[in-house]
Amino acid sequence: LSDCQIDFKSSIHQTDFIQLVEDEINNVEKESITHTIATEEFPP
Repeated sequence: LSDCQIDFKSSIHQTDFIQLVEDEINNVEKESITHTIATEEFPP
């Protein structure tokens, strides 16, 4: 393997990781928004 191929693979891996983190953040935001709406419509 040349250095170029290794760099390419590691940059792809990093992009995948960033995408995973962004997906996770989006999921948490969606859940908290849904939770807020639910508590506003149906107070305990």
